[in-house]
Order: sequence, then structure tokens, then C-alpha cells
Amino acid sequence: GLGYAYLLIPLDLTQPTGFRDSTSGCFGNNVPINIIGTINLSDSNGFLVTYNIYRTYYNFNGQVNIWLCS
Repeated sequence: GLGYAYLLIPLDLTQPTGFRDSTSGCFGNNVPINIIGTINLSDSNGFLVTYNIYRTYYNFNGQVNIWLCS
């Protein structure tokens, strides 16, 4: 059925300015995505990591190969 794609990216990493549906880099179709908030999760060593939560703007039924582009 229809659903959204979610991506979690640690705040310590450079945040992408765009998302592309591609199997070979930042040359594919634009994937509209919103930042919907942040979440704090503990890593395997017990350290707290804060992530931005990204979600596709549209729900879809299928597959997407997402590249994080800047």
C-alpha cells in the first residue's frame, strides 16, 4: 500500500540540500522531502545522538533510491 519514506540523519553530519532518486549520484529526479522534526536515540555505546527526521512529501507505492545531495 501507500506509504512515506523516512530518513534519519545525525545533526553532526552535513545536512543535505536536496534528495534525488538515482542509482548513480545526484543526477536523478528530485524527491520532495520535508524535515518533520528531530529525535534523540542512543547509539550502541550508549551515547545520545540527535537526528533530523526527513519524510517524503508524497506517499507512494514502490521503490526509491535516494541520494543525499548538496
